[in-house]
Amino acid sequence: MPELVIALDIGNTNIHIGLGNHRGIRKRWVYCHQKYGFVKQLKKSLRDKPIKAGAIASVVPGLTRKVSSVLKDLGVKPFIISSKTVPNLKLRYKNPESLGVDRIANVVGALSRYKTDIIIIDAGTATTIDVALKTRTYLGGLILPGISASLDYLHQRTALLPRIKPKKPKDIIGHSTTAGIQSGLYYGITEAIKGIINKIKERLNRPFSCIATGGWGKLLYHWIDDIEYFEPVLSLYGILNIYYENVKDE
Repeated sequence: MPELVIALDIGNTNIHIGLGNHRGIRKRWVYCHQKYGFVKQLKKSLRDKPIKAGAIASVVPGLTRKVSSVLKDLGVKPFIISSKTVPNLKLRYKNPESLGVDRIANVVGALSRYKTDIIIIDAGTATTIDVALKTRTYLGGLILPGISASLDYLHQRTALLPRIKPKKPKDIIGHSTTAGIQSGLYYGITEAIKGIINKIKERLNRPFSCIATGGWGKLLYHWIDDIEYFEPVLSLYGILNIYYENVKDE
């Protein structure tokens, strides 16, 4: 196997890892960095991989240092992605440094794959919605509570409400506590996102392709007809693209 670039997307709960090159992602896996010993696991899993370079997009600064140290121990110089490393993307954002690099990576990944005006719904710890034009212009977006966060809040802050699994209800009117939570979650999330998509299209008066990604992205893809594509490794594609845009001699 030829030497590959490792792309690491460090989120609030998980680290998504991909090995790839110009042609795309060859292999991918996920670690929950909140579990004890994940650094040791990460180092062990990378030790025998043909890695020539590494690129990191992180929203957790402390983990950026730890993961960078792992790469350096393996003889790999980490390339840290920020708003300043995407010169080919115009950011219409008041303070670009405050924009999560995971969102930047999603936009770059989506534009490189679809080359159209896009709305990205990233359903992870939080649900983010980002809007970008095919002219490689990022317009901004929205941030909503994530599905897990909503379920955890209901369970932890109320004495009698159970922790349930998200499920499409048979009836909007729940006839049990569990059914009521499932209906509230389903219609609360889907109607909000559908409404936001329509408002964005009305606001800009143009069509958009809608892409879902993130841990809950597949669920939203099945729940919401307006979402046309599900891309589980969108951020990893974006990280690879940003790396190659900056490292011209690769």
